[in-house]
Amino acid sequence: MENYKFESVFDAPIDRVFGALTTQSGLRAWWTSACDSRSENGDEFVVRFDNTFKVMQITRLVPCSAVQWHVLDSYLDIPDLRKKDEWIGTTICMNLVEESDLRTRFVLEHVGLTSNIECFEICSGGWAHFLASLKEFVETGKGRPFV
Repeated sequence: MENYKFESVFDAPIDRVFGALTTQSGLRAWWTSACDSRSENGDEFVVRFDNTFKVMQITRLVPCSAVQWHVLDSYLDIPDLRKKDEWIGTTICMNLVEESDLRTRFVLEHVGLTSNIECFEICSGGWAHFLASLKEFVETGKGRPFV
C-alpha cells in the first residue's frame, strides 16, 4: 500500500516554511492552537484537536531541509471509527527544497497512513485542509488552524 503523500511549491522563503514546522507559534498558526511543540531532535510534543491528540517525537531535524516526527501515542475521537489509535507507529516526513529565494518545494509523506487503514479517508481530508492552511500561512501570514 502506498503512503499518504503531498507535494506543493510555496511562494515563501525556505526559512519561513521551516519555522512553521518547527516552532510552537508556527504550528499554532496553521495546524492547531492546542500545541506544546518543542524544537530539538529527540524532543516530544503534543497536538490536540478537542479530544483527539497525537504525541510525537522529533526524530529528524535538518535546518531548512527536513523535519520528521514519529507518532508515539494517538487517539482519534471520530464517531464510528473502531480503531482510534491508528496513527501510533506512523512517521511524518517533510522535506524542503529551496527553488529560489522566495519559493520552496514542500514534500510530505505520512509513512503508515495507507489506504488499508480505517481512518485513511478522514485523515487524508484532514491533511488536505491543514496543508492548505500551512501554504496560506507561509504565503500570507494567516492560516486556518483548528481552534
